[in-house]
Amino acid sequence: MRRRRPAAGFTLLELLVAVALMAILAVLSWRGLDSVLASREHIIGHTDETRAISVLFSQLDEDLRRSWPLHRLDALGRRPVAFVRDDVDGPVRIDLLREAPADSPIRFERIVYRLRDGLIERGFGPWRPADDDLPLPVWQPLLADVDAVAWRGWLAGRNDWQDAAALVSLPPSTGIASADRQFDPAGVEITLLRRGEQLRRVFALRD
Repeated sequence: MRRRRPAAGFTLLELLVAVALMAILAVLSWRGLDSVLASREHIIGHTDETRAISVLFSQLDEDLRRSWPLHRLDALGRRPVAFVRDDVDGPVRIDLLREAPADSPIRFERIVYRLRDGLIERGFGPWRPADDDLPLPVWQPLLADVDAVAWRGWLAGRNDWQDAAALVSLPPSTGIASADRQFDPAGVEITLLRRGEQLRRVFALRD
């Protein structure tokens, strides 16, 4: 009678080696997956940042371009593009008038860009000469984590860029477009200081 061979199988040592290899592979896979997820979050965050900056510049460009036709209008009582501050040492904001959309029941809109608590906001609302000092009804947040904003304007009458202090101190409007044109910016430059980096963009107002 033949003797049966013992059934083939894994020894305890072989099982321990297999379990150890599986554990190593699982750790490596988890680290790889974690790296992929972290890269994905970084890309999404960077894309959102780029989109927010693009929205700010695109909206400002549209508002400035819609303000240019108002340079030819008399009796507005103010300049279409003005730079103002609430006090001597306060931040400068741009305060402009623009044409309302064709389907709007109003003719003009007032737009203000300001920096408040590290956030650039865009305020907007309908405008009439009697409402020039009224608070704007809607404020739209555009870009956060901004440390400072600097404005400059190109004045054709002086053939040079003027900084914010010079723009704030321009003579008041006469109400006659041809007389005020030398003080109406033909270009606007905005410089943002954000997270240690400078972002600069120049906008041409003329068509």
